Amino acid sequence: TTFEILEHTADTGFRVTASSFEELLSASAAGLASIVLDCDAVRPLETVEIAARGDDIESLTVNF
Repeated sequence: TTFEILEHTADTGFRVTASSFEELLSASAAGLASIVLDCDAVRPLETVEIAARGDDIESLTVNF
């Protein structure tokens, strides 16, 4: 499971590669976190459960 940051002049994005849908969501969360903060400077203190709903896999991914 990996993510790759995609640079663009007007925006930033990332591409995720995963072998399961659960890994896709986990890598997506890691990719987003790496864009908005310095992950090496953050120390996890608690675990938070995230819930999302969608009518199909695409909308579930976007809502997540």
